[in-house]
Parts: sequence; C-alpha cells; structure tokens
Amino acid sequence: MPLEHPVCGANGRTSEAGSPSLVPVGFVTTPSSHIDKPSLSLRPLDGMSTQANRAGLCFLAGKWVRGFAFLWSFVRRTLREINGPAYGTNLASAKKMIVAAGSSIALIVPLSNGAIKGGPHDFSASATGYSTYTYGGSLSTYTNPCQVCHIPHKAPDAGGATGASAPLWNHHPSLNSSYVTYDRGNSVTFNALGLTATLGSSAACLSCHDGSIAVNQSYNQTAPSQNGSTVGATAYYAPTFAIETATTTAGNWADPIGSGPYLARNDLTHMHPIGVSYSAALARDPTLKPLASSGSILSQMLKGPSKTMECSTCHDIHGVIGASSTSSHNLIVDLNNGALCATCHQQ
Repeated sequence: MPLEHPVCGANGRTSEAGSPSLVPVGFVTTPSSHIDKPSLSLRPLDGMSTQANRAGLCFLAGKWVRGFAFLWSFVRRTLREINGPAYGTNLASAKKMIVAAGSSIALIVPLSNGAIKGGPHDFSASATGYSTYTYGGSLSTYTNPCQVCHIPHKAPDAGGATGASAPLWNHHPSLNSSYVTYDRGNSVTFNALGLTATLGSSAACLSCHDGSIAVNQSYNQTAPSQNGSTVGATAYYAPTFAIETATTTAGNWADPIGSGPYLARNDLTHMHPIGVSYSAALARDPTLKPLASSGSILSQMLKGPSKTMECSTCHDIHGVIGASSTSSHNLIVDLNNGALCATCHQQ
C-alpha cells in the first residue's frame, strides 16, 4: 500500500517487493548512463501536475526528517550509556557527523541501470565472448555490451550505407538492400491515406532483426567475432521469434533458434508500420491522437522532425523512456488494457 505523508498527504510509491520507495510521487529517476552509475537527478513525471510534483518533494523531505530524527535519538541514547561525563562533548561531535551523513543518505533512491546491462541485448551476460573485443594495437581483450551496436571511434557515417541512421553505429548492415514496407502491402485502409514509408533508425534494429547478419559481426568485419577474434568464431543470429521479416503470418519458422542467416527475407508488411511520419498521418487520419507537448511520452516516442514511427517508438532497449526498463520487450508503455495502442490511437 502507498504511504501517506502525515502533513502533506503525498502518496509515496512502493517497490515491487512492497517496501516503501524513497522516490517521491510525481518524479522519476534519470540514469546518467545506460551502462554505468545512475545519477541522483530527479525530473517531473510526465503528465503530473505542479501540485503533485510539490507533494512529491514534500514527501521526500518528510522521509529525510523522520529518518534523521530516528538516527539522532538512537545516537543520543547510545552516547549517554557509553560516555557518561563526556556525553555532552561527544554528542556535539556526533551531531555534526550525522548531519553530514544524513545529507547523503537522504538522497539515496532505488535506481535502474537501464535495460542493456543484464537485459536481453547484453551479449556479455554469458561466456560466449560475443561482446569481447581487442584493444587497438594490443592483444589484450575487454568486454563491452555497448560495442555490439556502438563504437566511440572510427564509426561509419551515420547517414551512409553502413551507418543505419544510428549514432556511432558499429554493427554490420543488413544484407537486404531494401525492404517491402507497409505502404506497399495490401491494407486498403492504410493505403487510402496515401502515406509513404522510409526507414530511419529502424534500419539499425533490422541489421540484427531481419536475421541476415550475425549479432556478433561489426561493420568493418567480413566475419563474426568471438573473444576478440574472427578466427574460429561462431556466428550468433537472432532467434526466429525475434526476426521481424516473416513471409507468413502463421507461427515461427521451423529453423532452429539462431541458425541463420535468413536471407532474402525483407517483408515488413506483417508488422506495425515503421518509417511513417506521424505528423503526415495525423493530417489524414482523424482517429489518431494530436501531437502532445514536448516532454510527454508520445513526443519522446516519435522520432526526428517528421515525428516518425520507428522500432524505437514502442521499444526502448536502453530502458530510459517510460516503462521500458521494467516492461516486457522494453515497451515504453505497457500492453495491458491496450495502453500502448491508446497512446496514439483514439479507438
């Protein structure tokens, strides 16, 4: 059950285990890195009113005050029993220490490291060596789950043939030179809108999820790598259920999991449209919800100046936007009760 502050009346959130959380209502924590240490910054929760945000801060302050009072009472009793005549002098010193420590303790909140490290896209989680690399000019190796997709130096042009419209992209591009997008399918309703689809960042996702290239193959390599070397490396392909270019709508393929490559499978007409401008669709489809204000969930889901629908509109594998750090398939909004669909559609 949520806790209620006795003065402010602000409801606090509880953790999954049912224990009280120190994150105030109306605020969410923002990781400073998807892989490394989280920050302690707080930002207003999307859709929360100013009153709710103030109540959240009051709730956090109340927790600090109650925790400090309990700690101070405990120290006073302990020093009185141990120190006797020196009680007053030691009490003053202890007070300074507690104030300093309490200032830090009050800011401790349960945070998430995002969804890469330890998640389904962390290929360093096992002993396969799929995300183990060799330092330049050295035989020493290191493990970096980020480098399967991104590289900080000597990356290809983001807009080029190997860049996949993604920042500092490191993965080998798909072997499919083109895709059959949803606007070339047989949906009478969609085709009546006269919209066209041009893939943006989704091309980066498809470089693994169309099954044509191994997960552990970088853009500048002619073969997959394992344990820092392409010699004797085993190619790892996305499992069949994760391949998005199915040529049939019925069930998974009979291929063993990860047995690719799956070549010449470039059909995107059996999945939700991607590469389509939401702004253009909104002007022609009255069933879509209006564009929301900056900072809202919907505004964060749509990509680029044309507000395009991409794979990352619904899925945030970095676990930063919405519920993506805890939801299945890193969904930004949960599927329960049609919540994800209702983010854009008014039906």
